[in-house]
Amino acid sequence: MCLKMELELNGFDVCAFVASGDEAIETAKAKEPDIILKFKS
Repeated sequence: MCLKMELELNGFDVCAFVASGDEAIETAKAKEPDIILKFKS
């Protein structure tokens, strides 16, 4: 099962997946999430 589906099944709202640090910063500024997860695949 993919991470997005696993999080949603456990009651979390997933606002975005991004591929770079710069994109993560811009997305975080725009969406103002409560938590940010970083992981390597």
